[in-house]
Amino acid sequence: MVENIVVFTGAGASRPLGYPTTTEFFAKDLVSEVAENPVQKDVLRKAASYLNLKAPHVDVEAILQLLDPFERFFNEKSGQFMLKHLSPSQDIKAVIPLLHNIRRRVFNIYSKPPDEAEVKNLYKPLFDLLDVKNNRILLFTTNYDPVPDVLIKHYDNEGITVWDGFNKFREWDPSGYQEKSGLYVYRLHGCLSWVRDSNTIKNTLVYKPIENKLDYHLVLYPGYKGNPLKEDEPFSYSHKILSETLRKVRLIVVIGFSFRDDAINNAFKEAIKTNVFYITPKLEEIKSLKEILGTRVVHPSEPSKFEDRTWLQHLKNLINSI
Repeated sequence: MVENIVVFTGAGASRPLGYPTTTEFFAKDLVSEVAENPVQKDVLRKAASYLNLKAPHVDVEAILQLLDPFERFFNEKSGQFMLKHLSPSQDIKAVIPLLHNIRRRVFNIYSKPPDEAEVKNLYKPLFDLLDVKNNRILLFTTNYDPVPDVLIKHYDNEGITVWDGFNKFREWDPSGYQEKSGLYVYRLHGCLSWVRDSNTIKNTLVYKPIENKLDYHLVLYPGYKGNPLKEDEPFSYSHKILSETLRKVRLIVVIGFSFRDDAINNAFKEAIKTNVFYITPKLEEIKSLKEILGTRVVHPSEPSKFEDRTWLQHLKNLINSI
């Protein structure tokens, strides 16, 4: 009998492959990679200070949560009036260009192709244990990087059914998510290669920004706090499937996710009968998740890194016991 098993990855899962987490996003001096003039540098430093964040551990998610509302306001009629007819300070005028620079850095960092051998070395022991050949593995991820593309290519070459929501023309098509064994990828926050093309959403597999048209890309940037069910279908569909699936499966393997996303947290809270195996190197994140989910959280006896594989036997014992 084919079993559904959920693997859920956050930024910490891609860290062994060279992609920084949100607290590692900025350079050590905070401003050199994103601020192109003294005013932008001043705005970024003031934002970090206001949030009590200190370099080199300034969280890009917190910065964008603070600054994103400025852009929404300036895109409205009242914001346009302020910019064109009043005298906002230099700092205020610097916020939007700074936001655009931060988003470009998202592309610069997370668009880099990973080493395919390292990806397979990292994930294969897990998918072998979960028996991807005979079970239905649903990989939900909040990451934008090309790692899922490498996994899809590998398992497709192995003759295993794979689907990431896009058909052979690279157009959005959720009909390929089948009820049979294989690897099915759901990118909850989008992907740097997703774009709007006329009335179609495509996965170009090209991880480069469209200059001056960043809004053409379908990405929920760090710090997003909206309702994904009201976004474009690739977001709303994936979140809907996440909520439905978590209520049905007996095991969720979570790797490197910090549980700061309200929509995702709520989906996990509703999965009241599901065992959650949590792989993270941070003891405080385990404690935080236990406050959300209680006794359903299972983890290695010591906080573990994804790449260490010390958690594999513990996970095997859990699978055999449930």
